[in-house]
Amino acid sequence: VAFGADLLTKVAVRDRIVPGEEIDLFAGVTLVHTTNRGIAFGILPNRPVLIAIATSVALCVIAFALIAFARRSLPVLIGGGILVGGSIGNLVDRLARQGVTDFIAITDRWPPFNVADICIVVGAALAATGLVAGADERT
Repeated sequence: VAFGADLLTKVAVRDRIVPGEEIDLFAGVTLVHTTNRGIAFGILPNRPVLIAIATSVALCVIAFALIAFARRSLPVLIGGGILVGGSIGNLVDRLARQGVTDFIAITDRWPPFNVADICIVVGAALAATGLVAGADERT
């Protein structure tokens, strides 16, 4: 679901918003078609191979962690799935386009992001919460 939502929104943005165009949604939130050639906040720009390798390694680590912990906690399973779906969405975009399509801009103080980024953050938070709650139950 996370991967599909990310893919659909990126396709819609690329089809309907000219790069650099800004569309005000409501106070403080704008749609803007940008391409991030780095990772979070533009770190490591123009290093797609390094970023793809790092993302692939991270996905493998997450997959092993999910296998080990998912049976113990539904939030870990759901959070991990959301996290992996978002990560794969950005990885596919990066490999296919040499950068990630970002389009949600909140004020001028935060770099644009996308649905995959939201999934990564929410999934990680949910999985971490499930792991902490599971640790509390065992103590």
